[in-house]
Amino acid sequence: MTLLTMTAIAMTALLHAWRFFRADGFDQPRIDIPADLLAIGSLDQILLYGIAFMAR
Repeated sequence: MTLLTMTAIAMTALLHAWRFFRADGFDQPRIDIPADLLAIGSLDQILLYGIAFMAR
């Protein structure tokens, strides 16, 4: 992966518009499209915990 590609992915993650849904009283980020997966690193750690919790 080139530096230009990595920079493009990083910029996409920073500019990503997240959509959320409410489950069990918590707002959860929706992961519907590949861009959501590419931008997952830009999520707050608390939201990432929520994703892991919902997957179990």
